[in-house]
Amino acid sequence: EVWDILLTLGRRVYGIAVDDAHHFQGEFSKDRVNPGRGWVVVKAPEKSGPALMEALEEGRFYASTGVVLTDVVATDSRLEITIEPRGDFKYTTTFVGTRGSVLAISHDLNPAYELTGSEAYVRARVEDSGGSVAWVQPVFTDGR
Repeated sequence: EVWDILLTLGRRVYGIAVDDAHHFQGEFSKDRVNPGRGWVVVKAPEKSGPALMEALEEGRFYASTGVVLTDVVATDSRLEITIEPRGDFKYTTTFVGTRGSVLAISHDLNPAYELTGSEAYVRARVEDSGGSVAWVQPVFTDGR
């Protein structure tokens, strides 16, 4: 909710996922605060510090607690996502716009949203049937 408030106010803010790990040894379970629960995947041309930093600053990454996306393509007219299926999980992608409004919902493994130009931004949230989530960074249509 706070993310959408800031985006609606015209801010350029990206969403991240991190783990706040405290339990590094012993039992690994959903009831423990183990490492590897949240991360970001960066789309950069090479594995170098400058390339990774540039991609992060430009929002070319997604955040996840378990959902894996094999691709995210954002153009001036479309936001496309490719979800890597896992087991028999089902996926729900929600495209979100100004003030957190739901613009579209998809259950496809290749969801896409056609930008109309009337949205200040469009972002996506992908949730699997196990409760894991990925957040796709907003595509700005208002010149930010």
